[in-house]
Amino acid sequence: MEVSNTKVLVEKGNEEDPQLATSKPKRQSMASKTPLSSLMGGLFVMAILVYSALTSQQRGRKNSNNDGGSLNAVAASNNRVLLKLPSFSRSHHSSSSSNRCDDVLAKFNSSSSNYPYLDMEAIQLGGTAQNQAMMWICKDDPAQLDVDDDFFLSRYALAVLFYSTSGRSPSETGVNSTDWENSTNWLTTDGYCSWYGIGCIGEHDFFELDGNERVFEIDLSDNMLRGSLPAELAALSDLLILNMNSNYIAGTIPSEYGLMKNMSDFFLADNKVKGTIPPELGYMTQLRQMTLADNNINGTLPDSIGNLIHIHYMALENNLLTGTLPISLEALTSLETFHASSNTLSGPIPEEFYSMTDLSTIRLSENNLSGTISSGLSQLSKLGTQRKTLL
Repeated sequence: MEVSNTKVLVEKGNEEDPQLATSKPKRQSMASKTPLSSLMGGLFVMAILVYSALTSQQRGRKNSNNDGGSLNAVAASNNRVLLKLPSFSRSHHSSSSSNRCDDVLAKFNSSSSNYPYLDMEAIQLGGTAQNQAMMWICKDDPAQLDVDDDFFLSRYALAVLFYSTSGRSPSETGVNSTDWENSTNWLTTDGYCSWYGIGCIGEHDFFELDGNERVFEIDLSDNMLRGSLPAELAALSDLLILNMNSNYIAGTIPSEYGLMKNMSDFFLADNKVKGTIPPELGYMTQLRQMTLADNNINGTLPDSIGNLIHIHYMALENNLLTGTLPISLEALTSLETFHASSNTLSGPIPEEFYSMTDLSTIRLSENNLSGTISSGLSQLSKLGTQRKTLL
């Protein structure tokens, strides 16, 4: 008998932050008066000024009671100053944006040799997710992190993820233009630690709920993501958990993910991922759980899978995997659950397979396996009597 999967549902909030409405203060117009050519005329003008000041003060008190008063007065004053110098304000912003974009591109260029996930061609090609993320971070990102900030590349990488999986073309994607079920705080002034699905660890390893800190978790499971996973996520070197289960993600698994050597949980089940399992995943030696089930993954299991010596749960069922079970599996002595049913695996079960003495669940049905079941099966004492017929 087979052991069915247990699906854990995580309840996710869908609340949106309320938007604050700011009342626009009314500008007061001054009526022009015909000046008098006598002392009485001067006194009359002074009286007008005194009266105007008094009535303005009264209006200020009234606005203070109704609309925040002194704040509105300051805002009104600022508005008047800006109105006097509109061309300076615009040209200054344009120059600043231009210089920042130059700085951003220079940063990417200087970093690309050390960080293979930075695709300079895609960054400079209009219409790509990388280009849209670059334009956002240099022009529209309210945070405007310095290019040498420790978390600058992390913020860029998350922006690429958003543009890559929004379900729309990158040029049509925005905060309010995405197929994501929940995109709370994404691409806003808030630090990415407050963006939906992002978990951070701050100083002294405390959980961080705001700001920009080390990302240890991305959980966007069951969130209507469409598109492909970007290689740029490899910038998140502290990432421990990547959960993208139950979406509509297509494309292939980026080989650059092998750079995330701290990863412990890699969940990509129930998507439309195709291509092969990159051998580079063998560098993720801290993996404890990996589920790639229910996709369109083809090719053979790479020998490097034997490097995942700490893994205890591996689910590969319902794919298009071919070839034989690699002998390197014998190194996975911590593996407790191995699901690879409903593929087209062939050949005999290697004798080395029975070295995985911690196995308690095996699912290899609905394949093209051949040969006999070795007596070595008896070494797998944790399987249980009724599970030994699973093969």
